[in-house]
Amino acid sequence: MNASSPALPGQGAAAAPDVPSLPPLPPLREDLVLFPSSDHVDGSPSWVVQDPVRNKFARIGWLEFELLSHWQDDPVAVATEVARSTTLRPSVEDVLAFAGFLQSQGFVRLERARDLAQARAVPRKPGLTDWHWWLHNYLFFRIPLVRPDKWLQWLAPRLDWLFSPAFLLLLAGAGLLGGVLALRQGELFLRTFVDSFTLSGFVSFAIALMLAKTLHELGHAVVATRHGVRVAHMGVAFLVLWPMLYTDTSESWRLRNHRHRLRIAAAGIAVEMALAGVSLLGWALTAPGPLRSAFFYLATTSLVMTLALNSSPFMRFDGYYVVSDALDMPNLHDRAGAMARTWLRRTLLGWRDAWPEDVPRERRGAMIAFALGTWCYRLVLFLGIAIAVYLMFFKLLGIFLFAVEITWFIARPVWSELKVWIKRRSESQRGRARLVLLMLFMALGLLAFPWAHDIHAPAQLRAEFRTVYSPLASRIVALRAPGDVRAGEPVVVLDSPKLRNDAERARINVIAARAQLHTAAADAEQRRDQIGRLDETVQLYQAESQAAGQELARLRLSPGFDARWTDVEPTLAVGSWVRPQDPIGTLVDLRRWLVEAWVTERDVQYLRAGAKGRFHAANGLDAPQVVTVQQVDTVRVSELPHPALSSEHGGPIPATTEGRAIVPKEGLYLVRLQVEGAPTQARWASGRVTLEGARHSLLWDGVRYAISVLIRESGF
Repeated sequence: MNASSPALPGQGAAAAPDVPSLPPLPPLREDLVLFPSSDHVDGSPSWVVQDPVRNKFARIGWLEFELLSHWQDDPVAVATEVARSTTLRPSVEDVLAFAGFLQSQGFVRLERARDLAQARAVPRKPGLTDWHWWLHNYLFFRIPLVRPDKWLQWLAPRLDWLFSPAFLLLLAGAGLLGGVLALRQGELFLRTFVDSFTLSGFVSFAIALMLAKTLHELGHAVVATRHGVRVAHMGVAFLVLWPMLYTDTSESWRLRNHRHRLRIAAAGIAVEMALAGVSLLGWALTAPGPLRSAFFYLATTSLVMTLALNSSPFMRFDGYYVVSDALDMPNLHDRAGAMARTWLRRTLLGWRDAWPEDVPRERRGAMIAFALGTWCYRLVLFLGIAIAVYLMFFKLLGIFLFAVEITWFIARPVWSELKVWIKRRSESQRGRARLVLLMLFMALGLLAFPWAHDIHAPAQLRAEFRTVYSPLASRIVALRAPGDVRAGEPVVVLDSPKLRNDAERARINVIAARAQLHTAAADAEQRRDQIGRLDETVQLYQAESQAAGQELARLRLSPGFDARWTDVEPTLAVGSWVRPQDPIGTLVDLRRWLVEAWVTERDVQYLRAGAKGRFHAANGLDAPQVVTVQQVDTVRVSELPHPALSSEHGGPIPATTEGRAIVPKEGLYLVRLQVEGAPTQARWASGRVTLEGARHSLLWDGVRYAISVLIRESGF
């Protein structure tokens, strides 16, 4: 939707300066249309001036209406006539200021040579072929496609049944029932939403979006036609190069009743919410299949687009016009912005500027709060758009568009206000100015102060354990049942026939070699020739026998500490054969506990060895455990060690499954922590750890991050 209502100079603004000679007032255009509008908040009447050629509107008050009614060449005569025929007392400056407003809006005729010369000197309005237009409007521009007024006049009466109380009540009941049924299947609905992030899902969302937005705009057009408002055109608007439909209902300002304008503004949101409610009901009542998928995409598209975009009052979308019409405050953004700027000047600098409008104190406060919220919202939005346009294009163009976005939409408005402050600095109260500077220095000091902060991260508490494997292919001779075991007690005894044969052969060789050595020692002549060689042979066979004995001893597996023998492979029994890569069971050392935490890339730089913290189990049953940082890995985690940590299995870490690996979605670093006095009733528990981070300055962090980004993005 589109509507505009320019602010009037002279309504609370500074009066025009005195001039030595009063110029004649310019004549008004004869094709202008003046019709009554809804009353102002204070009860005073208002009118709307329409330029039918440019389809432009301006809302004026009682004073401006009387000035138009008595318009002539002499400004003094106009002011005198208004004062004589009404209770108003306009000054000549008011008349001249209003004349300037009419001329700026193009509501006067340019008949005199001086006016024509000035008109020729004014640059033409930029358009699609002008680079200035693209520079300032590439983020949002509109292309009219159709003029639907004739077929809307035919269609609107045939849709009267849609606005009957019975149908609206039926629609509300269906939407309410659909929402209740969808909430009862909330887990399935969310899982379907996550599973829809595929290529076919995005195509389906695009089709649903086109249908929902078409019905949205038709809602505006039909309601506007029912209230006698001409729909000038419909077309496509581009928001950050993203196409979206729009309907021009700017002539709705002709409606005197602001509730009628409210209906037109809210029609699109109402259509999408009704579509979402009916689609939710259809999704809940239909069986899995293409029809249910269609209902799902329609429901989610309508809800997301309505809640995330259209309902926001901080941008000039439907939500803004709904709020503006509900309060009957046209041009709300500009009026609230002017009120907030005046409040800042009065509060921070002590200026005595008059309020732009004479409204009740409560409404003035609401307008100021609304303006401050709008500024904050737009700051975040424009920063996001600047980053988006930087990423959407190649680097050189992205940097240029990023600079344009930051300069034009953020820096320029701030600098415009600062220029006013600098120009009028002599009007500032010294005490108030010093207070502002003190507050700025305090804010800077708070940003520069090295604050301590806690680091929170998902973690798991576990006792140290060792998985028992066979040292070589062997057969189980004895296998201990799960339970506690003392140090040195075997948990599994293995046997290798080949190794035992090798040990026996080595023993026999040792005996034979010793016998030969004894015989050679009895013969002095042989002793000289063979004694050395036979002695080496005996030592070789002894080494082989000793090695075979050591290998046999390795087949008797026992812990070197008191442990708990658990997780014994249930398929194993006495007589079973095992390979070296086959786990047999697990030995858990309940005296030694550790915590493993996964810290984000943003926080890991503030961790140091020796830092203290606490581990909080997720079950909430165990008392928090005191932990100390032992080691911080310098390499990012490539995969998670336990499925229970993944968000896909209800864990705290967002991760995806790639093959058999569970890969975290963000950069994480493993931090190992020593536990003091860990519980003995469990051997594994998930939870979160809170650690003492190193002190750091928010200002220095921001500067360092900005420098790192500049260095990273400086290469082409």
